[in-house]
Amino acid sequence: MRDSTEPQAQPTHVAAQVAAAWASLDAASRASDLAASLNFQDRAFLSTMREVQAIRDFVGSPQNILGSPTTKHGEIAEQVNVGISRAREVLLGKIPTSTFEGVDRFAPIDYLREEVGVQAKYYNGLRNTLGGVSEHAAKYPGFAGGEGVYDIPRDQFRQYEQLRQTGGIDGMSDRSANSI
Repeated sequence: MRDSTEPQAQPTHVAAQVAAAWASLDAASRASDLAASLNFQDRAFLSTMREVQAIRDFVGSPQNILGSPTTKHGEIAEQVNVGISRAREVLLGKIPTSTFEGVDRFAPIDYLREEVGVQAKYYNGLRNTLGGVSEHAAKYPGFAGGEGVYDIPRDQFRQYEQLRQTGGIDGMSDRSANSI
């Protein structure tokens, strides 16, 4: 006969082995998930750097950029806008939605975003930007709202919205706002 106060070693040993096996499988699963996540991040980062390098290559070859030294900033801004947008999407594991593919350099659109034609107007000041939009709209009357959209700097769009809603723009004289 056994003394009832004597510990039962075998069942405790089996429970410990089951717990250890479960812990080992859990650790292996977590390690595998971490490796997959890090691999995805590495691939996304390298793809992002390729997008950024494409911008650097374009800007680094000013002889291939259209316009005079005083007007090249427009095409550079387009390249940076599209390139950074693509880089951000690739970094997040998404398929880029902006591209120059299939767009002629002299077409009424500058690039495609989500398969919609975009004409970018990056002028100095809201008045100049709206003038550029107006010129383009006169040349291509069916463009806005039909074939494509205009892309202008965010700060200028905010100024335009403020002007439209309030009749003025913070930090701008009434005379300047009225002329716009």
